[in-house]
This record gives sequence, structure tokens and C-alpha cells, in this order.
Amino acid sequence: MLAEMQALYDLGWRGTVFIVDDNFIGNKREVRKMLPELIAWQKANHYPFKFLTEASVNLAYDEELMSLMSIANFGDVFLGLETPCNDSLKEAGKTQNVGKDLREAVVQLQNHGLHVMGGFMVGFDHDNPDTIFRDQLKFIQSAGVPVAMIGTVTALPGTRLWHRLREEGRLLSEASGNNTAGETNFEPTMGMTTLVAGYHDLLLSLYSAKNYFARIETMVENYRSHIVSRHCSWRDAMAFVRSMWDIGVVSQARWRYWRLLAKTSLTNIKALPVAIRLAIYFVHFNGVALALSVQPANE
Repeated sequence: MLAEMQALYDLGWRGTVFIVDDNFIGNKREVRKMLPELIAWQKANHYPFKFLTEASVNLAYDEELMSLMSIANFGDVFLGLETPCNDSLKEAGKTQNVGKDLREAVVQLQNHGLHVMGGFMVGFDHDNPDTIFRDQLKFIQSAGVPVAMIGTVTALPGTRLWHRLREEGRLLSEASGNNTAGETNFEPTMGMTTLVAGYHDLLLSLYSAKNYFARIETMVENYRSHIVSRHCSWRDAMAFVRSMWDIGVVSQARWRYWRLLAKTSLTNIKALPVAIRLAIYFVHFNGVALALSVQPANE
């Protein structure tokens, strides 16, 4: 790990490094040994890198690991939160999430300076079509997860789900590999029409200016940065300047943008860099949500 960091540093890279691991804390014994060495390297080189990675939700229950990751300059972590429905979590075998206060888990990570990106799914057999889309929206908003990757359950070849659906005669096609296209390759219990319509409505609600900026404000309230120094590149500065025009003047979200910047500056100045970055993301996410709402699923 340190050899790779040094190689990136020697090549001149400064900024974000994605440590690609489906579960960074999958081997806690080894990660506890590695993080102090990474912290020492970061300090010696004046914190040239900001890290993001993926982890399981039980990271939120390990104070030592959260603290070490924060000190090492981990700024973002992607969690597979999936769904607030316990029956659907059991259906998916996501036992580490069952019975947990997932909102509190997100808050704990935010308290340690870790911005949480979340993965969510709809279309489980146990999803109640009358409530699941509303419940997902309510949970994501209350937890303050601005970047919420919403997907539809898809049956991948060879999985337990794929074998079960094949036996039940519910498979419709091979998986496309894209679980955010608003479609699925099997007949869901709620019906395809209900799933697709609910998915599109959920995406539009999540990435409306009102709800998106509200989530950033909730995140800012909980966010506590523990890093003394963070690298800010020329590109970062230029992106901020452009955002003042693209969002602060031209966009219909302009007043929410300035409110966010003003409120963050007054109440939690250390959260300002991540708040600006998330505000910039709005242009992309809102555009994707609008595009999906007017295109057929296969487009």
C-alpha cells in the first residue's frame, strides 16, 4: 500500500485516491496494522491525498477504525445501506444491516469526518409497493445522505437469487449489468409497471433541489472534520468559481446554493469544502434524474 502511495506521489499526483475494495474493513486485524503506517506517511508528506473507499455498515460501530481513517484523511466512504425494510435485508442476506439503526450509523460516520455515500435498492420481494418508495425517501433524507445511488434489484447469473427466480419462472432476460437504468431482468412481485414508476418518482424526488440541498444541510450539521490540512488544487478552486455562476446565478437552485454556503460558513466552516463539492454534484445528479424520467428504460 505504501509503495503504491509513494509511486503516485512521485508521479506528481495530489488529490483524491480511491482505495478500491468492496469492504475496506473486511480484515480488521490487517487494516488496524496498516492505517497507523498510512497516517505516518501522510503526515510526513503533508497530507497529499484524500481517500475514499467502500465499507460495511459495521464500520460505524468501531470507534478506533473510524478515528484512524479520519486521521489518515479518508473523506468519503460508500456504504451498502440497501433498504430500511428489515424483511428485504433478510431476503438479500444483508445480515450486518438487520436490526441496526442505519440512520445513527450514518451520523456516527459523519461525526468522524466521513461523508457517507449510500447504495440503495428497490424491487425486493418483501418490498411493500405502497410504502417502500416513501420509506426510502424518508430514510435517505433523515440520514443526510446526499449521494444516494438508487438501483433496482437485478438477478445476476449464478447467484442464489438468479437460481430461485429461474425455478419460479420469473426470469425475463439476462442481466444488463446496469442496476440504475430503471429496469430489471425479472418479474418483481409488485409488478414491473409499479417498480419502474416508483423508481423514477423516487429518483426525481431525491434529486430535486429542495430535497438534495436539504440532505447536504443535514450532513453538514453532523459532519466533524478531524484533519488539520487538506489539499486544495487549482482545479478545485476553478470548480468552485464556476459553480458560483452555474448554480449560484443560472440554476433554479441558486437561493438554496447561497443559503447552504452561508449557513455552512457560519455554523461549520470545516464542512465548507465538502458542502461545495456536493453542491456542484447537484448539476449532474439532477440532470440524470430528469433524463431517466423522460426516457424509456432501455435508453
